[in-house]
Amino acid sequence: MKKRLFAAALLLTGIWLYGAELKTTKTSVEFGDAKLNIWPSGIMTLTGKQGLFTNWYLHFTTKHPAKWFAMSHKSCNVEALPTENGVWKFKASVPVSETEKADVSMELSVTPFNTVEITCGWKTVDMKNILEIGFFVSFPVKLMEGRELLVNGQAYKIVNETKYGWFSKTLENPEFKVFQGDLSREYTLSASGKYYVSIGSVKDDSVTIRINAMAGVNEMKLIFIPR
Repeated sequence: MKKRLFAAALLLTGIWLYGAELKTTKTSVEFGDAKLNIWPSGIMTLTGKQGLFTNWYLHFTTKHPAKWFAMSHKSCNVEALPTENGVWKFKASVPVSETEKADVSMELSVTPFNTVEITCGWKTVDMKNILEIGFFVSFPVKLMEGRELLVNGQAYKIVNETKYGWFSKTLENPEFKVFQGDLSREYTLSASGKYYVSIGSVKDDSVTIRINAMAGVNEMKLIFIPR
């Protein structure tokens, strides 16, 4: 029921009009000359003829002594469930304290509107052991140097420098347009709800957008829309 309502909302807002035609394989979603690769580890990458241009992954900051865990970390025992047609599901157990783990799920599904819905959920006995949950979007800084990243329609020019948190704001329904004007790479990623967003860069390395869930929330929903 939730998926049908979510799809209906997309239809009403006209978002579906902008999505390129998507083609699915067992391990990827193809659009034009590029594709979204969905790995058994739960990491997602965007690649084109010239190679990698984005990484996506779910990240946790916890009260466990090791503190930081991507869902793909070996300690999280991520499991890729059997792939259905255009649907990929994952589950993991993320250490959040010395004795407690969080049950984590992630699902990607291709919609009839040429978009990909991403739903991430988590639950644990004491949610206070989870300090932060973020969907991280990382891309090579040199590929975007001098270009503009659009955040909710506002343009920010990417500079090849090390600067953490040069964008830091709580946003309602954040939307990010990346590689604008690049026919082979341009896409939009948006999230439904309120999130704390921070963006930082490392010189000659990467730019990372951190889409962090608000305290007390146990789910996040995102939509990927290729050009």
